[in-house]
Amino acid sequence: MKISILIIAHNEEANILKTLDSVLALYKKPDEIVVVCHNCTDKTLELVQSYKEVTAIEDCSAPGAIYARIRGFKEVTGDIICCLDGDSRIEKNWLDEITKPFVDEKVVAVGTDVRLHGTILDYLGSIFYFYTQRNKKRFSNEAEASFFWGASFAVKKKSFDVIGELEPAVDLFKKLDVSLMPDDWYLGIKLSQIGEIILTNKTTVHVKSKCKNSYERFVQSKKQTNDGKKLYAYFDK
Repeated sequence: MKISILIIAHNEEANILKTLDSVLALYKKPDEIVVVCHNCTDKTLELVQSYKEVTAIEDCSAPGAIYARIRGFKEVTGDIICCLDGDSRIEKNWLDEITKPFVDEKVVAVGTDVRLHGTILDYLGSIFYFYTQRNKKRFSNEAEASFFWGASFAVKKKSFDVIGELEPAVDLFKKLDVSLMPDDWYLGIKLSQIGEIILTNKTTVHVKSKCKNSYERFVQSKKQTNDGKKLYAYFDK
């Protein structure tokens, strides 16, 4: 099967080189690498274009990661789409471990351990996620979709086609007043309705937190929790 790596990036000139270098250092090589440079006003696009192995897409759609993801899913051509953010550093076995579970036909998506680097709350949250995830290797319950992070996940293209495009999620988020537009939670919920999602801690993705301090991280976490409750309530109807 053809494997695509899709990276979304917004003003990541300080991080994108480390991200791409870690992708190119993978033991297992993807068939294509696509980076969506979303509303970038810095040198992100120029830096991505310097890599001959990478396809750079300039995207000027509405603000928000979901719009970059929508564009990216339209651009990639793989049977398995592996997603990262533009500030991610991956371990060399990442592609091996995130694609391995797809030998089971019931598996529609895979998520991995994600470590946030920044505030103390980011660190503690990552540790909590890691140890909690160890007891949730596989799920098919929409209430567990919060363990499916946009910073590191893979999905079968045919499974994505079954649940439909991401555009309906935008309208749903606006209807429910979901402020952060968590497309990863939406995908986790929708995918869990048609198959099983595997969570693995056999590889780790390291992500730089955008929060400046623990208070800002606390506020963001509270918003994420509230957004999740709204989504779960909607899909539990």
